[in-house]
Amino acid sequence: MARIIIPHSGIFLHVRLAIVCGFGRVPSRRGRIPSFNREILGMTSHSEGWKSKWFLASLIIIAIFINIHFSGGDRPQTLYREEVASARTPEPVAMVHREPAKLEPVRDEAKERAEAARKVAEWKQAQIDRYLTAGEYSRKPGVKQVAIAVSKDTGGYHRGLTKLLSTSLKTNSVEFLPALFQPEFLSDGLFARAWEGASNPIDLLDLQTFLDAIVLGRERVKYTVNPPSLANVITANLELEVTMMRVKNPKDAQTYTYSTVGVGFQNDAARAMAEEKLMKQLAGDTKMSLAELFSEPEK
Repeated sequence: MARIIIPHSGIFLHVRLAIVCGFGRVPSRRGRIPSFNREILGMTSHSEGWKSKWFLASLIIIAIFINIHFSGGDRPQTLYREEVASARTPEPVAMVHREPAKLEPVRDEAKERAEAARKVAEWKQAQIDRYLTAGEYSRKPGVKQVAIAVSKDTGGYHRGLTKLLSTSLKTNSVEFLPALFQPEFLSDGLFARAWEGASNPIDLLDLQTFLDAIVLGRERVKYTVNPPSLANVITANLELEVTMMRVKNPKDAQTYTYSTVGVGFQNDAARAMAEEKLMKQLAGDTKMSLAELFSEPEK
């Protein structure tokens, strides 16, 4: 028996060879070998030797092809087995830690609306406290309530003209509120916007809830210094504009204009004379009336 080892193939071939040796004597049944038999046995041994060599060569060639087929060329079989093992071994999966989802609180829309309405009401009340004199204001049956204010060209309210104007316009069915508006109503520009017929001051302060009309006056004075031939006397040209509007339709207003002249050696003296003449003019005026304003149908 012969053992053949194929390098790097992991294959061992065990080959059983029958070798007929030509040396020695092969006994016959009778113990003697004829001469012609010896020649035949010599030829047989020589032929069997060549067959054995060809058989071994064939096995070696087959083993080489098997080695190439299974090992993938020149790579060692051990490397091939390691690659197969690594390909079959799954890679570890990385564990990802995720935070649990946070649930948003359920919105209470009714509560949110109530909170928004509360904030709006607080803000609006702050505006009313700033621009209106504190007091309880409400409608009175059969009575028209009218807010009235006259501004001076030097700033602030002219309380004297406000009182005179309300006296000249007063009737039994009309009640005036001469001190309704705070100084901030004038300084913050709400007086000017109301004069122009804007409705936002009315809506902002909820005036429509208790007022029927608004009367606003605006005084303007222009001073002129006369020449020395007139002893440097100062002339005060005073103009008073009055506008009356209903709170439900402020753009549809009635406007009246009054003008007087006063003289004096100083501005205050000339102005005082002009205002005195104006008061007399208003007291005797019959053209300006709230009755005409309230008699017009609402648009």
